[in-house]
Amino acid sequence: MSQEHRIELVENDVCTVSMAGNCGRYFMWQKGLTEQTGSKDGIYFEYNDQINGGYNTASHCVVESTGLRVTLVSTETIFLGFPKNFSQLNELKAALKKVYAEREDALEFSI
Repeated sequence: MSQEHRIELVENDVCTVSMAGNCGRYFMWQKGLTEQTGSKDGIYFEYNDQINGGYNTASHCVVESTGLRVTLVSTETIFLGFPKNFSQLNELKAALKKVYAEREDALEFSI
């Protein structure tokens, strides 16, 4: 996932939001947009490897000027810095608003 990849992809009524950092690190969210695609299941969040993925594991997400800070339900906080010259901030903000539409209190912008 390079800086030029699409931040948001909607396919088969599932919204996927992904953000790549340095050294192969990444954050990814998925949310079903209809009941048939799991809209009631919550938000799937994964970071750096599939082993670090699951539904409703991210309790809070903050978009900062330098990157993304996610607090997990385990209370661990993880950070992914934006690539140099990151130009897709507005696309990222809009995509995360879509994923967190039913949990607005879990998304914060501190820019």
